[in-house]
Amino acid sequence: MHPTFDKQLRVCWLKRMRIWLIVIDDGSTDTSVDYLRTVRDPRFTLIEQANAGAHNAINKGLALAKGKYLQYSIPMTHFTQSV
Repeated sequence: MHPTFDKQLRVCWLKRMRIWLIVIDDGSTDTSVDYLRTVRDPRFTLIEQANAGAHNAINKGLALAKGKYLQYSIPMTHFTQSV
């Protein structure tokens, strides 16, 4: 498991948040995408693309989002229990 993503996913799932988590992997070079490929939850979507830049990734996520509210984050954003 990837500790950063595992913690953030557990915070969302344990709080029973009604969310749909969309992750756009914009050509990352670390092992985080390996962990994300293992997540099996209907509220989670992983999109992988070659490095096209943050704005492209954000726009792709916005196009997929269907909820009433939206929160986007960039690398190094961490959610906490107080979210």
